[in-house]
Amino acid sequence: MAHQLWTVRSLREFELLGRFFASESGPPSDADKREICTRLGITLTRDTLFETTGRSADENFLRSKSYFTGENGRRFWVYRMYERLPI
Repeated sequence: MAHQLWTVRSLREFELLGRFFASESGPPSDADKREICTRLGITLTRDTLFETTGRSADENFLRSKSYFTGENGRRFWVYRMYERLPI
């Protein structure tokens, strides 16, 4: 199963802050956004933008365990900007 790649950006600074893969489609919940930002070491603000990309990766290429499981059982693999993506 392929997992969609998302980016996290700051609208104010036009800066890419991090990336993550999600096990299900659709935008992350507010609780999941807070957890993603915490794992990226950033603060979630109104200027934090979560955008889907046209890229995805099979779970076999991601870390062996999901980085965290969200409130609805959705799994997330979070990558800081200095971390290499598996694709």
